[in-house]
Amino acid sequence: MGFPYAVLGFILLLIPACIRDFGYKLFAKNRGAIWKKVKKVVGMGDTMLVEYRGRVVGLEEPLDPGWGFNAEVNASEEEEGDRGQELRPLVGE
Repeated sequence: MGFPYAVLGFILLLIPACIRDFGYKLFAKNRGAIWKKVKKVVGMGDTMLVEYRGRVVGLEEPLDPGWGFNAEVNASEEEEGDRGQELRPLVGE
């Protein structure tokens, strides 16, 4: 790694291990809340994969909501019916 990381790594090594461990444990314990706030500040959203659901091989119900296949959006797609488009799986692309 280049310049900024080498200097940052050296500086962090000057911090005693017990303090570094405490900081990491504190961050790890609160990473979910920290990530939610970062997403709000930066304006990032969750990735939604609903439009690719038919192309993903090996999906089994029930799906974890955190995977990006929102159940509400899926229900609205089923109401629209088949649009006559056949999607091929994302294997080997």
